[in-house]
Amino acid sequence: SEGGSNSMSDSDTKYSIWDYVGAILVAVVTGVISLQVLSRYVFKMPLAWPEELARYIFVWIVMIGSVAAAIRGGHFILGVTQRLPSESALRRIIGTVVDLSSCAFLALLAFYGGKLAWTVRAQLSPAMQVSMAVMYSAVPIGAILMLVSIVSRRVSAMALTRRKGD
Repeated sequence: SEGGSNSMSDSDTKYSIWDYVGAILVAVVTGVISLQVLSRYVFKMPLAWPEELARYIFVWIVMIGSVAAAIRGGHFILGVTQRLPSESALRRIIGTVVDLSSCAFLALLAFYGGKLAWTVRAQLSPAMQVSMAVMYSAVPIGAILMLVSIVSRRVSAMALTRRKGD
């Protein structure tokens, strides 16, 4: 799925570790929100920490889900390229430009996200009293993992192209 192809292939249907981590986080956030609903509406004793924890888990879910999608080339799809033949030079050029610009953006996101996470490391969350760096670090960690997955996908695609040429 070079350059973000949206065609379903065998690699599109395989799950990465990040799919499983995301699924676990969704299960955890479901449990946390259910606990909050029960404590507030059934027991009439609302807890402060479940709402905060759910917000932070949602941020991690978004970043982990983005990594899982990047592994499959599910991001940055240009509809116009889908009409081009898969071996088209124009399609490869557009895919390369999209991947390079994505990598540049993700490198900046990782750098500035890391700076922000470092800046807020001493700040504690209101309800759980955990360092805000735990929540903010989802951004640089997710960006780095997406960057690695795009580079890895691109290198694999180049190796496959070379093998076909031999």
